[in-house]
Amino acid sequence: MAIITIDTEKDIQALNEGRQNLISEIQKLDATRNVLVEQLQNLEGSIKFLNGKVAPEQQTTEGGEEIATEESAEESTSNE
Repeated sequence: MAIITIDTEKDIQALNEGRQNLISEIQKLDATRNVLVEQLQNLEGSIKFLNGKVAPEQQTTEGGEEIATEESAEESTSNE
């Protein structure tokens, strides 16, 4: 019967290195996420600002679709 020896110190060191690598990766991804959130908020702010500069019938939603106003609804029904 063979005796199996386990080097627990080496195993613990390897596991700690793996844990540190994962922590570093999470921190990088979190930083990237924060940058993307900030960029999205800036874009949404720009959309709201520019929508405030155009006539109500030309305003768009965040998806780029026109916002239905009473005037545009009346125009679309009178054109039919």
